[in-house]
Amino acid sequence: MALRITRVVGEGTVLRIDGRLEAEGLAELERACEEARGPLTLNLEGVLSVDDRAAGALRRLADGGATLSNVSPYVALRLFRGILPPQARN
Repeated sequence: MALRITRVVGEGTVLRIDGRLEAEGLAELERACEEARGPLTLNLEGVLSVDDRAAGALRRLADGGATLSNVSPYVALRLFRGILPPQARN
């Protein structure tokens, strides 16, 4: 599986990310985030791998107010070197 983004709109927008999050898929992720209405949550439960550029993009999104949820230990290591910020905890 390359990358799949599923949008759930309710009180805010939840984007469920599945597959390999790599530089090639960043334009699709950025477009989905720009179209989000209300608070943005990125559900990373289905992420299999994250490359350096995608990790940087996720950090910027979190710094900009997006909530990262269901962050696996692997993704946490790639993003935060094992230290989860409060908004990324399950």
